[in-house]
Amino acid sequence: MKPSLILLIEKALSGVFGKPVTVSAIESVPGGSINETWKTETSAGSFFIKSNDPEKFPGMFEAEKRGLRLLKNNSSVKIPEVIAVSESKKESILILEFMESGETNAFERFAELLSGCIKKAASNSVLIMIIISAL
Repeated sequence: MKPSLILLIEKALSGVFGKPVTVSAIESVPGGSINETWKTETSAGSFFIKSNDPEKFPGMFEAEKRGLRLLKNNSSVKIPEVIAVSESKKESILILEFMESGETNAFERFAELLSGCIKKAASNSVLIMIIISAL
């Protein structure tokens, strides 16, 4: 991970927690097809970080933040908490709650999430667009 990205993460988390936050460990993890993804240990806890180029993907993480919050409010499935979105001229990050994998079968979780969203989507056009874009 580039030093400039570490500084962006520390600045974003320091703003969220209202005190200086430092990154102590970084581990590349699966979870991004067009993004780079890491498990990041900090003085404020563990976080899942996604990063990309804001020129190639403008507004992507703000849209993902809105979608995740909408899913969280319309599902009984555990959705990671959005901690922060931050951007510099060359880097954009989405900071999420880190969730350990293996809690349940991923396909079962996805089916449950999709089912719950479809039931509520009839009256929510934004939710319909999120479901369609995820397929």
